Amino acid sequence: MGQYSNCNKDVKKATRKDKKDFIEGLALEAEKAASEQRMGDLYQITKKLCGQKRNTNMPVKDKQGNLITSEREQENRWNEHFKEVLNRPEPETTANIPIAEHDLELQKNASLIGLNINIKKSEVMPLNTTEPPLIDLNGTPLDCTSSFTYLGSIVTSEGGADKDIRLENDRKRHQQALQFSQWLP
Repeated sequence: MGQYSNCNKDVKKATRKDKKDFIEGLALEAEKAASEQRMGDLYQITKKLCGQKRNTNMPVKDKQGNLITSEREQENRWNEHFKEVLNRPEPETTANIPIAEHDLELQKNASLIGLNINIKKSEVMPLNTTEPPLIDLNGTPLDCTSSFTYLGSIVTSEGGADKDIRLENDRKRHQQALQFSQWLP
């Protein structure tokens, strides 16, 4: 009986060590991904470290509420769903949002929750409007910008990602050209 207990302890000890080594390896990989600005990899590693797994085999039902079992039919139903959701007509009336009657006092409100706004690093980006918003911080107006980079993606005032896609395509073409030139004698 004592031999079994010792063997069991050894197995548990080895398992803990292997788990610790695995987690430390993932943490190092996450640090490397973060330093190289590979946000997608960082996100995947973080999901692994958190151990949260989502059920990807969610039941899919047709419009009548019947369960769809075949993978092909499920794909067709998702395709149909997104076509309906994403191809809706423009609304007949647009929202009429009036201009605020009083200042927000950004710095004061931010400090209430422990934030400090740096005026040198802060800019305003108007969305879908020709008039730049007049937002100031302690009496100093914030500069306007038409685009900025957030988590590796370029966000523009038009709301599109065309500039980001063009840059990514140019980067891929450049990489392919470099690889192709290495193959040539």
